[in-house]
Amino acid sequence: MVQSHNLKTNIFPNEIFQHALALLPLKEIYSFKRVNKAWYRLCDHAIVEHITTSGSKIHVRAGTSKKPKLCYDLNFVGYDPISNIFTFQPLHDNIESTFCYLKHLREIRILFGEWEGVNTTLNKFSPSDPKFEIPNRHVDPQASEVLRRAKLEFHKNYIESLRKVYQLDDEPSLKEGTMISCLGDKDIVLKCHITTALPCNVPNDQLNFEDDDAGGVVYSLKIDFVKVCASWLVSGTTSNFIPEDSRNQIFAPRFNLLDQILAEHNITRYYRYSSIVLKWILSDYDRNDKKTIELIQRILYTQGNFSIRSKVETALEEQNVKKQNMWKYSLVARFLCDPDSYPDPLDMVVDRVVRAERSESDQMKDNNHHKLSRFSRGLYFIKMKFILSDT
Repeated sequence: MVQSHNLKTNIFPNEIFQHALALLPLKEIYSFKRVNKAWYRLCDHAIVEHITTSGSKIHVRAGTSKKPKLCYDLNFVGYDPISNIFTFQPLHDNIESTFCYLKHLREIRILFGEWEGVNTTLNKFSPSDPKFEIPNRHVDPQASEVLRRAKLEFHKNYIESLRKVYQLDDEPSLKEGTMISCLGDKDIVLKCHITTALPCNVPNDQLNFEDDDAGGVVYSLKIDFVKVCASWLVSGTTSNFIPEDSRNQIFAPRFNLLDQILAEHNITRYYRYSSIVLKWILSDYDRNDKKTIELIQRILYTQGNFSIRSKVETALEEQNVKKQNMWKYSLVARFLCDPDSYPDPLDMVVDRVVRAERSESDQMKDNNHHKLSRFSRGLYFIKMKFILSDT
């Protein structure tokens, strides 16, 4: 329970306000953080109480949205008031060993149970691409227009966090063994262990031969934890565009230290959320440690260690398209899952997204123009009515 003497206007103890806030929806609790610093801390503790009482979980799914291969539910286990970080972990005793293939590790979704539309059953987790019950357009000439309007409505209510797909960018070994890997974003970090196994050592009922690939090995995934900021918890509750600057930077002191170290080596641009960077962020390494030197050399050698996802984001922003909008298009997730086998190269994928975004923008402008025209005509008729009534 937070103790603060700054809430001078409160006529009730802080405990009462915290309990009252905890009863509100998560988005409403978060909105009160803007009042002042005391309320900022009070709201985080109210969020802790809210999650503890509701039992809300984080859901991690690997594989396609329609057919996830790995499904994990993570429980809230703690909150650090110094870093303002919420930690979720799975109940490992209740998880059966499940095996997957490399492609499943390149299509990971992380969702919170309180986000609208999230299905918390093990075999489903979120809305897949919208299914518009559109008749055959060759039969119904109006089908194309209905489809256009349906897609426009879907994109208008699009929520980035519900659609975002993550990739484990560490390349797992083809030899039997276990490695640590991380993925994340500005306000979230996931740490896991990936174990490589030969199919001959895996029970047949744990294999899915329909998904078999040419690698000759299978992988199991053990999630250690997911750590998030409050901004991530509420990011899936609103369709309003959330600027990057409004999201909390997770482990900010560690990122600031790394920025200083890299700046000393003239490195000003690097991919902040690659696995190798996040593993350093989660550690206690300082500037002179061996692992720090190895990280610097890796970033210098790879010219920033940029992932394929970060390259797509950069290319879109160069075309004045918000990178947050790329998850509206399922082709992006398919491309990132296996860019080498995707029929179109990166520049063509980016071009398709850019053209779709500009087309959508033009359609919304046309719709707004028609609405304004109808409004103007309405005002004209009202004005004429008053003029005629005075004559």
